[in-house]
Amino acid sequence: MYELDNRKDRVMTVCKLALANLAMWTRDHYFPATYAHATWERLAPFFQLRGVVVSTRHTVSVELCPSTSGKYACPMGVFWCSR
Repeated sequence: MYELDNRKDRVMTVCKLALANLAMWTRDHYFPATYAHATWERLAPFFQLRGVVVSTRHTVSVELCPSTSGKYACPMGVFWCSR
């Protein structure tokens, strides 16, 4: 009989939980109230956008490249706002 090594399973579970919490926090803080019950599938295009994050001592600047897909080609203000 072999002993099951499930250490990696625990690490992956913690990573999945952290990612889910980050997505919910982002949704709650940076999306309008109409997105309050948005699922991962609805928010995925936002998280898949290419861009650059620059942080300084007092600010964090996020520059997102607009999507070229016809399905998601709309003003970025629909997907995010500054707080």
